[in-house]
Amino acid sequence: GQGCSKVTLVPTEKVQFLSLRPEAELCVAPPKEIGKYSKVLFIIDISGSNDTTDPSKMRRINAMRLFFNENRDNPFIEWGLQIFSGNTEGGSRHLINIAEGDVIRNFGNGASFEVALAEFQTIGDAGATPYVAALNKSRNAIETEMQISKKKGDDISAFHLLFISDGRPAPSSDITDAEIFTIIEQMLTASENKVRLSTVFYNVSGPDENAITRLKKMADLGNGRFQDASRGEEINIRDLIVSGVHLEPYFIKDLFVYNLNSSICDDGTMDTDSDADGLCDKDEDKYNSLFSKKIDENENYKGLRFSKVDRNSFNNKFNDLIMFKHIIEGESLPECQETEDNLSDHDGDLFNACEERFLQAKDPQGPTLAWTNDLIKQGGFASPTNFDSDGDGLLDSLEFLFFKTRGYSLSFNTINEKFNRRTFYDYFIQHQSFQKPNSSDPYNINVVWIRRNDFGLNCYRIEQENLPIYPALEYSFENQLKNSTIPIPPTTHFDIKPYLDHGRDENVILVYYLMTTHSNPDGKAIMRYSYQKRKPTKVNEVINYNDLKFEEVKAR
Repeated sequence: GQGCSKVTLVPTEKVQFLSLRPEAELCVAPPKEIGKYSKVLFIIDISGSNDTTDPSKMRRINAMRLFFNENRDNPFIEWGLQIFSGNTEGGSRHLINIAEGDVIRNFGNGASFEVALAEFQTIGDAGATPYVAALNKSRNAIETEMQISKKKGDDISAFHLLFISDGRPAPSSDITDAEIFTIIEQMLTASENKVRLSTVFYNVSGPDENAITRLKKMADLGNGRFQDASRGEEINIRDLIVSGVHLEPYFIKDLFVYNLNSSICDDGTMDTDSDADGLCDKDEDKYNSLFSKKIDENENYKGLRFSKVDRNSFNNKFNDLIMFKHIIEGESLPECQETEDNLSDHDGDLFNACEERFLQAKDPQGPTLAWTNDLIKQGGFASPTNFDSDGDGLLDSLEFLFFKTRGYSLSFNTINEKFNRRTFYDYFIQHQSFQKPNSSDPYNINVVWIRRNDFGLNCYRIEQENLPIYPALEYSFENQLKNSTIPIPPTTHFDIKPYLDHGRDENVILVYYLMTTHSNPDGKAIMRYSYQKRKPTKVNEVINYNDLKFEEVKAR
């Protein structure tokens, strides 16, 4: 469900086009997770009745082991194992307990879980079935994780809780069910609605309707799933995992197709930009003639010139458009040390951390007051961990490369401003110069919601008529390293390199869409993106956008 429609390459005299036909639909699946930055907590019944229902512990151990082995190499998952039996007051404990400062965490890495699983095998089954004690203990673990994540600035996408029992809560009273359901609601609040509580009833003698009804209700309240294994079936954890940050469907907030090898030139036309630095090839040649003296006046840049196949002709930290703004137009550069971390792209928007710091607005604006206040607190700079710092749907780097004004990436309302009766957003999505729109054909892109499919996903038809392909020079990051007069460490730009490399007359096309939920449309988005490399052809060539593979990054 990650495809658009077919694309036809159509030859023309100067530029070529990708023509999209509305023959397929794009359905917006939830984030690709069980997932990233998830906490998986097994809450396992070890009451005395297990002498009959699972005397060797193999049903419970095999279920955990199989799921763990499938996901043990996922660096974004931490694991917890909690057992419960005995009386209500002290009837539950965690088998993973890790000291961190003045708190004890109950989630750890795969090695910690291996140790906990080995301990679980040695513990005897005995006593009652204290649901309330178990859920309270789980809630405490969740609250601790949320406190730690907020202190560190980390983001947890989901707590996946697997509550596995062979009976009913005992000890119990007339209000036990109310207590259970209240604790689950408290979990949701404490986790900011990130809990996914799934439940299992396992037995060997058949269903217990009262037990099943209760466990189903627990799963419903916990945004999870229920599994009935009351006749000795295997417990399948994989089927219990509910993916995504939210259960509600995601929708497309914005979708763009952007040819990175084209830019608005000084003469107002849209033309070739071989190294995707925001400067047209013909302008870079012109600057080397017009501004050679001005460049050489600065000892740091003496003898250096703009290059059509080097994004960093003057400086490892800043691309050539930023350096043009600095050297020729006199704009200041931010203080930024040349480290591997600063030269890396952390949010997938093709700008490194130093370039993000060049993007600044005196009066930053986001889509909400809280968003605006956060921008002000960070000094009005673009965020190195949010590809869309002002929440307007346009990637920070593209907004700067297209409009060539450093504050646009931090001003939510800028795209709604009009020039010649058209908004800047319209110029951007049509990929036309706002100075000379007729210098290139509009993309005529249109995103139309068509239905909710059987899986509850929002599905769209993507229509687009034109996508010009420009006669670009070959660009290779490896060649940039060899040709540069400034030594660039080979590890830098490792996020950017594979995307921007292309052959002669080949263009790099970025297809991306931002997705959010209906309940939080102005929240930080998740971006799905795909880089396509296309050459002009002499005959019609059909390219199937259904085959596009999207990568994913979440704004933070």
